[in-house]
Amino acid sequence: MIRLAFLLATAALMWPAGAISKKVEPHRVDQIVYVNAERTFEVIVTETTWTVGAIPARIPLANPVDSNPFTERVGHAVKDCSDTTYQCLQAWSRTLAVPRAGLRPGSAYSKEGVVFNVEECIRGKGARCQVAVVSAICEERDADGPCRTATSKMHAPLEYVIYFMYNEDFGITAMGVANQVASTAESRRVIASQSILISKKGLLKN
Repeated sequence: MIRLAFLLATAALMWPAGAISKKVEPHRVDQIVYVNAERTFEVIVTETTWTVGAIPARIPLANPVDSNPFTERVGHAVKDCSDTTYQCLQAWSRTLAVPRAGLRPGSAYSKEGVVFNVEECIRGKGARCQVAVVSAICEERDADGPCRTATSKMHAPLEYVIYFMYNEDFGITAMGVANQVASTAESRRVIASQSILISKKGLLKN
């Protein structure tokens, strides 16, 4: 399993066409912010832009060899793909969605060709799951086209697998990405913990 620094960091470092370079600025109250555990990298999302970049040290290292040269931010447009059934957003050619009616233990749903599964209900009762670990699997796609079922299952890596923790009171509280399905609940939580919410609300908050 390939573990990335946090969700979509690799896509950001590729500098795709249309990306926006931004310098480090203080967080605003309208921004949704996620950081990795080491607080060396962050995701900042607004209604229009999903930006990723390094968090520079307050005191630069004396030896520039040990410093992180990637100090600018790279942004990509955010698309609202919500409808009457799902809250949904897209950025960096990836899709995140949750049902407006709430999550149900063991349930599955699909949006924009991505298959979502409620892998674990952390807090809930009966048919209601207030806090959950959810997977989002895109098997295959062409360029920036929609996800689809893979034409061949023979050891081909998936386009992406996102694991995220969703709390109906806060939205997505943590998230991470891999290129194959995690085999245990522990590994799913590890991947989902790559990027952790530090703002007051997260993505897809009702």
